[in-house]
Amino acid sequence: MAVLKLAFGACGWEASWLNINSPSGHTAAFTMLYGGLICLYARWCRSVWRAGIVALAIAILAACSRLHLHYHTLPETVIGGVIGVAGVCMFRSQIGKPPRLPRLIPALIFLAILVVQHGNRLPAERQIHSFAALWLRASICPLPSGTLPTNMEGRRF
Repeated sequence: MAVLKLAFGACGWEASWLNINSPSGHTAAFTMLYGGLICLYARWCRSVWRAGIVALAIAILAACSRLHLHYHTLPETVIGGVIGVAGVCMFRSQIGKPPRLPRLIPALIFLAILVVQHGNRLPAERQIHSFAALWLRASICPLPSGTLPTNMEGRRF
């Protein structure tokens, strides 16, 4: 996901015909985190296909929240969801038999994190795009001949 975000930020790749500006990292991370936790804690989630179904449901929930808040478009959340579901399926295939873990304390910790972080929006997206535009554009993005590099606002460096 980081590579996609940096590439979109550095090169300004915008697939306007698909309405994609920046893939949803929140959808991917939310899906991988909570899908992975369910794979660890739920005894019925012992196969890759069950993990995939659980991850898909989580990805849909995460995508709906990003769409409702107007932070991403549907194609951007689909990309994040696909990456998240793939991550959960790979995780499930690698962990083998889930270990027996205590359930109450981690559940309380996750609940506390959700309560504390609710509504908190970190400025990471803007920082990723600024970093990519300033430091990576010249090295990874082809420029048409006779074109000078610009930052995200269209100003020349």
